[in-house]
Amino acid sequence: MKISVIVPVFNNLEYTKDCVTDLLNCKNLNLEIIVIDNGSTDKTMQFLKKFSELIVVSNSTNLGCAYSWNQGLSKSTGDWIIVLNNDVRIPKNCFYQLIES
Repeated sequence: MKISVIVPVFNNLEYTKDCVTDLLNCKNLNLEIIVIDNGSTDKTMQFLKKFSELIVVSNSTNLGCAYSWNQGLSKSTGDWIIVLNNDVRIPKNCFYQLIES
């Protein structure tokens, strides 16, 4: 089973670092991590480009959450889809709990 996680971001690099790091640490799951950058002007894109395991969509301007969600959905191939804001921290094993309930 594959889980697609869509994370729209606009600046706030520290939040994005924490969220992406938490997702990448979910090693026992088949995660597809899709990050939609809405024209960040900080170093968000430099950070995201370091990770080949991410699917990154880069918009030149802030197109808003709803548009970003749809962009992520168009890229997703998962059986389950989770949409997160970049300020969300992911506790260990939380996706197991969601899927099992």
